[in-house]
Amino acid sequence: MLLQNLNTGAYFYADKLSIEYTSVRPNNGGTVLVFQFESNMTEYNGTLSYLMKGITWKPNYDLFLTDNNETKLRAYANIKNGQQQEYNVENTHLLGGDIQLATSNPNFNDMSLLRQASADLQKIQSDGEQKGLYSYSLNDQYTLRSLSSIRLPFIDIVAKYQFYYKALTTMNRGQYQGVFERNYDLTPDHFMPAGIISINDNRILVGQSNLPDVPENYTQSISVGYDND
Repeated sequence: MLLQNLNTGAYFYADKLSIEYTSVRPNNGGTVLVFQFESNMTEYNGTLSYLMKGITWKPNYDLFLTDNNETKLRAYANIKNGQQQEYNVENTHLLGGDIQLATSNPNFNDMSLLRQASADLQKIQSDGEQKGLYSYSLNDQYTLRSLSSIRLPFIDIVAKYQFYYKALTTMNRGQYQGVFERNYDLTPDHFMPAGIISINDNRILVGQSNLPDVPENYTQSISVGYDND
């Protein structure tokens, strides 16, 4: 929105959510919820819950492997605040699984404003599963700054893996040349919500992949590119 400073005559841009209206209530075209009480002398206690856009979350995983078949899987929850407002969060509740919402999927490709949470924060805990939906909670305080993301320690997951090469071709007469695809089979002991996994083999980042929801004790195949040798 283009505005003009009447004192200096200068023009500047401002977001409509950052403008203060001193006398007239703005019409944002949305829905207004009004509470009317019979008496101003009566006190009421209650909790108002509602869905809002702009705050989303998505896990990401760091998988560390060695030649000794040692595996360490670290999980994090990236919570993104796409709004202009800053929030002081006291309790966090996250949901994982196939949840149908009338919104587009959040985009976490840009992590330039990702902020690491304080080391004093507790780890997010699993609250169990109900009808295929998994809930998680964190009873700790942190600040979710505007237009930024914060990374919180997620649940503990133990996983087994197997590495192998794979090549696909049709069975016809003749000679063929090609390269093998690098693959990892990952089997977690807990449900893994869909997210991005980074695989580090002997301290080398060999690739990343977008994981779907992976059920408990299910073997998920992960492709991380081709071996050109």
